[in-house]
Amino acid sequence: FQLAKPLYSVIILRTTPQPGALRAILEAQQEIGRFMKEVRVEGAFGDAMETILCSAPNITDVFFTLNLWPRDDVRGLCRGLSPIGMNENRKRKRG
Repeated sequence: FQLAKPLYSVIILRTTPQPGALRAILEAQQEIGRFMKEVRVEGAFGDAMETILCSAPNITDVFFTLNLWPRDDVRGLCRGLSPIGMNENRKRKRG
């Protein structure tokens, strides 16, 4: 796991296959999620986003670049934001 810590501290998800692959890794090795600190998301990416965000209890920063189309599924992204403290009722402040 020494290699996992630096590799998974900053996650950038740009293409459709990337969230699915990361979800598979996190489902197989749940402890890797604790190394994730920053996540950049460049799409909705469906249900995989819920698994990714909920598997990472130590996230400090989430960056979004969203260019959504009507066929894009944002439900997983929305469900994943609430457990990390990002919803319409609360905004995190950087310390």
